[in-house]
Amino acid sequence: MSTIAIHLACALVLALVLSGCADPRVVDPARIGQPAQIYVVATESASFTLRNVREERAHALGAGIGGVIGGGIAAAASPAIEGRKDVTTTTFPDPPLPRLKERVLSALASDPKLAGVQWTMVDGTSDRVPPGALSLMLKLEKWGVSSFDDDPDVYGPLVQATAKLLRGGDVLWKSECQPTGGRDAMPFTVGGMRNDPERLRAVMMRATDECADELAAGFAGRGDREEKVRLDKSSLGDVERVLVGTAAGPGLIRGIAPFDAEFRHLAIGTHQLAVVQKLVHESIAAVPGSELKLAGTFDGRPFEAKMERSRSGRVRVRFAGLRFATEAEVQAFLAPFEGPRFRKIEFTGDAGGRPLTLLREPKLD
Repeated sequence: MSTIAIHLACALVLALVLSGCADPRVVDPARIGQPAQIYVVATESASFTLRNVREERAHALGAGIGGVIGGGIAAAASPAIEGRKDVTTTTFPDPPLPRLKERVLSALASDPKLAGVQWTMVDGTSDRVPPGALSLMLKLEKWGVSSFDDDPDVYGPLVQATAKLLRGGDVLWKSECQPTGGRDAMPFTVGGMRNDPERLRAVMMRATDECADELAAGFAGRGDREEKVRLDKSSLGDVERVLVGTAAGPGLIRGIAPFDAEFRHLAIGTHQLAVVQKLVHESIAAVPGSELKLAGTFDGRPFEAKMERSRSGRVRVRFAGLRFATEAEVQAFLAPFEGPRFRKIEFTGDAGGRPLTLLREPKLD
């Protein structure tokens, strides 16, 4: 789940009454009003970063146990370091701060709740802000690419920024953003970053936009929490309405927040296997960090279908308790769940009256 605001529940809403905010760093609307002038200062403290989780762990372990053993662990965990060096010089010639700043200001300036605020850009540092004036400090803390804690062979964009509302030296509000890898269907490997820099640039720009949107949403008192859904005695029609949506609005799959959805006590038969396949497959387009679980009975016996999309964007799917006439039918059922976007595909069920267990772990390259 993305970090949207440190004080999300008590986020700043100018000209609205806040209640229940015990943190003294959260602004009291009585202390400011509209019309108001807020000076905006944007800075950066980082150059391009190429972070590999496995290497960090190995070096930490090596430092802990010391000597030749530790160095050997670090070396073994650090293949392709030389092959990654060119990524830093050819892929991202410019940092994303200008884009981040422009998008944050555009979102805030167009928010009707903030119509009475005049935004004034300040070049340089906060020294140029008049004493006692309100200022919004945007700071790009980190940018580049990073592997994921839960999937260290896969890389995604790294954009981390903070925003603070200050009056003099007092922090009235602050927020941070660090979006995940996004909805990219194909995770990045070292080779992918080097061979397809245009796609990686596009992913970085999208991550920058997501980061800016999170900061602006937090400032205006909005935010996106993880969606949690629990439905008992549900039907596949219920599942489809919640996940895919209706004419009245989109479902969880097209949402901007990760979800954790569980549908229990489903009763399905052989004629509905295609629907189960379709719903699980469509769910892999969800925001990273999302989970789906279908559970109930298949022709009177327990079954379960599960999808987990990690922060890296890769997917695990598991089917248990389903029965097919032949193994060929099982293979056809699993056919859509192939390719490097999947980390693991598990099937435990029955084919032609015999138990069948299948496990696939697609390779990244």
